[in-house]
Amino acid sequence: MKNIKRLLRFLKPHRKLFFIAQISMLAAAFAGLAFPWTIKNVLDMLLDKGSVSMLIYLIGVLAFILVLQGAANYYKNYSLGVIGQHIVKDLRVGLFEKIQWMSVSFFHNRKSGDIISGMTNDINTVQSVLSISITYFIQNLISLVFAAFLILRIDAMIALSIFIILPLIIVYSKSKGEKVKSISKQVQEKLGVITSYLSENISGIDVIRNFALEKLSIKGFTHESKELLDKSVRNIKTSEKTGMVVGILNSVYILVIIGFGGYRIMQGLLTTGELIAFILYAEMISGPVSILSGIYVDIQKASAAGGRIFDILDAEPDIKNTQEPIRPSCFNGGIQINKICFEYKKDIRVLHDVDINIASGETVAFIGPSGSGKSTLFKLISRFYDVSSGAIMIDDVDIREMDIKSLRDNIAVVPQDTYLFGMSIRDNIACGRLEASEEEIINAAKHANAHEFIIELENGYDTQAGEKGCKLSGGQRQRIAIARAFLREPGILLLDEPTASLDNESETKVLKALEKLSKARTTLIIAHRIPMILKADRIILMDKGRIIGNGPHEYLSETCPLYMKLMNELFMFT
Repeated sequence: MKNIKRLLRFLKPHRKLFFIAQISMLAAAFAGLAFPWTIKNVLDMLLDKGSVSMLIYLIGVLAFILVLQGAANYYKNYSLGVIGQHIVKDLRVGLFEKIQWMSVSFFHNRKSGDIISGMTNDINTVQSVLSISITYFIQNLISLVFAAFLILRIDAMIALSIFIILPLIIVYSKSKGEKVKSISKQVQEKLGVITSYLSENISGIDVIRNFALEKLSIKGFTHESKELLDKSVRNIKTSEKTGMVVGILNSVYILVIIGFGGYRIMQGLLTTGELIAFILYAEMISGPVSILSGIYVDIQKASAAGGRIFDILDAEPDIKNTQEPIRPSCFNGGIQINKICFEYKKDIRVLHDVDINIASGETVAFIGPSGSGKSTLFKLISRFYDVSSGAIMIDDVDIREMDIKSLRDNIAVVPQDTYLFGMSIRDNIACGRLEASEEEIINAAKHANAHEFIIELENGYDTQAGEKGCKLSGGQRQRIAIARAFLREPGILLLDEPTASLDNESETKVLKALEKLSKARTTLIIAHRIPMILKADRIILMDKGRIIGNGPHEYLSETCPLYMKLMNELFMFT
């Protein structure tokens, strides 16, 4: 129940509205309790041939009770509905804000579908319990207690006989609650798997089309959906079986009341009105018991969902600022990489004693076979991860001592596959510096050789890029990325194979833009294209996480066989 206690804190900002809901709930509960007693008085009065005026009075009382109950239920349900929507918003925003600040490793160690499921299915489960189930729990508990008191007052003998059945219902419901919780958790986990599968399928639709993988994708999705179906059916079966058994026990105890009550009437110990009232109050006991057992199951589901939510909310980023981070007033861009080692997983080392000094304003190209550690090195410079040993210094300051935002504000990355958001071209460029003016955005686009194609689009800078920039070509997306980098005015530029997937015409335009961008900036390039490699001041050759060559093209050509092999391969594909 620790998760439920923590979830209750989300009610605190809405305590006034929650108080209104509880007052309305109490009014509805006590109106409901008054109804059977008034019915008893009406029936007894009719059997005793009472006056018309008394009948009119009692009917008026019943009408008042019904109106009061209806109005109270309206305010209760309205208040709970509003609270529920606020809780959904608060939880969703809280989770989204949390994941925005998490380290890259957080996303690598979790499936995207699990995160999305937490922000949808789990939140909805929690919202239902916090906003509705708690109030219904209190309301039904009140009804249960007072109804039990009233039936004892009407006829203690019948009441004691039915109280024997109630513990059976409670014990059975509780025993099934843990099983439902376990199955519910499995269902939510499988929903996360399916969401991940769907997300990957949509993101990789081009690959699926190119390799005709439609049938394989359908087969995989069908398999996962079948497993979800099986678990969901088990969940339904367990829940409904619990409901069926509880329903049978409820019917048995109503039959006991009718049989025993009829016998008491024959003896003259009970009136017909009292028996009807007893049955109505008995329903107000059996009903709450069934509802309370259902709420108990819902609370178990919410506890499991809350556990998954708190797994995210309690997660701590691996990369975070020191207590007093350094915010450099200027950023020259000199990089010192001092004998660093790095491993993504324990005992699986990716970089070994990498030692490089890069002067401010120098352009350095990194080449090497796939998996040699080039992209990992770039991620370490941007501090997506921390080195396992050694240090990365910028302008003689360890980047672990720097404010993370200050560090990344002074680094611009142009990746191989540029990610554009589904918003306007203008807004995508402005991601480089959110406070940039319209003039600065246009100037950045001009420097990136992007302005001409942008103004030819249907809505110019207001044109929507589409999801992941799907409405633009690869070369156009790259030039938008370069415009972002121009707008940022970084001290350090990281180019991760920025022309690898472009045709010759697009590559030429992108290279011209990159040449302007890299002037007077420290530029590190992961390159598999000859023109970019040869324009660098220096070339660093990496293999298996180590530096095995460092120098200009002529020097490496004479001293490093692997360099010549890679260059010959590149010439073949040029």
